[in-house]
Amino acid sequence: MSWRSYISTNNGHYNFCMLIAFLIPLHKKYVPGFLGLFLLYAIYYSIKRKRWYFEKSTSHFLIPVALYGMMALGLSAAMDQASALKELEYKASMLLFPILAILTPKFSIKEGQQILHSFVMGCLVFMFFALGYGVYRAAIFDSREYLTYSKLGVYFHPTYMAMYQSLTLLVLLMRGMKMNFLFRKKWLHWSLTMLVILFIVMLASKAGLISAGIAILWALFVAVRRGIIHRHAIAVCAAAFVLLVGLTFTLPLTAQRVEGATADAAQAVPTEEAHTSTELRRVTWTASVDLMKHYPLGVGVGNASIEMNRSYVEMGQNYAAEKNLNAHNQFLQVGVELGWMGLLAFVFFLVIHAKKAIQSRSYFYQALIGLSMLNFLFESFLEVQAGVVFFYFLLMIFDRIDYNTTETIWI
Repeated sequence: MSWRSYISTNNGHYNFCMLIAFLIPLHKKYVPGFLGLFLLYAIYYSIKRKRWYFEKSTSHFLIPVALYGMMALGLSAAMDQASALKELEYKASMLLFPILAILTPKFSIKEGQQILHSFVMGCLVFMFFALGYGVYRAAIFDSREYLTYSKLGVYFHPTYMAMYQSLTLLVLLMRGMKMNFLFRKKWLHWSLTMLVILFIVMLASKAGLISAGIAILWALFVAVRRGIIHRHAIAVCAAAFVLLVGLTFTLPLTAQRVEGATADAAQAVPTEEAHTSTELRRVTWTASVDLMKHYPLGVGVGNASIEMNRSYVEMGQNYAAEKNLNAHNQFLQVGVELGWMGLLAFVFFLVIHAKKAIQSRSYFYQALIGLSMLNFLFESFLEVQAGVVFFYFLLMIFDRIDYNTTETIWI
């Protein structure tokens, strides 16, 4: 199939979304510029057509706008103005995508599928780049560390990339079970599926491994519910799950991280200074809860890291302070910055999208919400561009798809 078949001659919104979806998992550097162009185009289109697309179903997007406004209002009280401005820059997607949501016409089911396909292709291209670059550096520097975790993720944190790849795995499994093979080649499709599983395991993100496992189980649940041949679905998902678990405990560096995390989780709260990722999360979560108790209205934008570091020092956790660690939990991060009201608004926004995802009957939309909330428990996912752009962009896309059609919903 020619690449021209994926380009629309009369829908610029769709073309921009196709390009951005492809670039998000490739490199965060190029995304902001195209988002700016997309916004200018959407504004021009709305002025030209004298129409915008604000409706009751998009009103919930006012919540992230309000949260962003709360952060902006707190700018004057920020102890570190430079950090506060940088944070507002990173989180501008909370303002940008709601605007795009009311300036963008509805997408058809087919267009939504094509945009998702573009995202999957971007994930696959990055996977080959990361593996190739990892093998090259491992050979040059004679170190296996370049084939795992942050070094394998290149310029992406492994948890973020593992999240992207877990959603890619879900799409590949669902397409494979429906005999809708990538490039219409069965052997290539299943080879790529196995390679994606291997890549996720090599990234060695504990949250990523859990996400991949849930993606496999979710694919099985959806397949059975939609009447795909049960034995075939069970066989495919069982093989994927066995491969995921087998590789996790076979690859040395990944197995070490998993075993270390299991041992740390089984221990009581450390009395000495924490150094491992599992122990440090206990420290960051404890500090975050304490700050939310003392500052029910939040500490404000740009002040979270300062107050967190102060808490770490008081707890005797100097290593956490040296690393300038955030809450490592998106819910707690919002609570620390914006207080209990901000946290309730954020949770309400997620609940609305969860409800819309269930009503849409889109398995991917539902998985996006579910896996995002799972990762929110272990990372301050929306504190960096790789998380906030990915999350709000895909929310906008799946919110703008017209599900009230006779088209088959497989996404």
